[in-house]
Amino acid sequence: QVSATSRAAATGREALAATRKADDAASSHRSAINATTGFAFAGAVALFVSVFDLPIGYYAFLRLAILVICVVLMVLTARANAAGWFAGLIPAAILWNPLAPIYMARSDWLLVDLAGGAFFVGLAIWSGRRLSSP
Repeated sequence: QVSATSRAAATGREALAATRKADDAASSHRSAINATTGFAFAGAVALFVSVFDLPIGYYAFLRLAILVICVVLMVLTARANAAGWFAGLIPAAILWNPLAPIYMARSDWLLVDLAGGAFFVGLAIWSGRRLSSP
């Protein structure tokens, strides 16, 4: 009888540990989705703001900010096995790369910035939907 009680207690502890581990994994998953949504939203805002006539310093900052956002989002989308979103981040990282900048006319950048902002909005929506789904 003592061994049956010990086995039941051990099984209970194991079940509690498994539940905690599952809760920690779910919490980590939600945190990654929140981060994805936040970074994607920040990228969208930065790109949509860039359509206004701003000082050149903003556009230099924009290149660095978008590159950093792309790299962070590449890590997060790779962890989420979201190959399509990951692949879309590659040209964005190349376009807004401050180390080997690509130069275009302002009118061309306007279209690229709007398209990039729309891409980041799409990524934020996708990530947000993943957060709200069970």
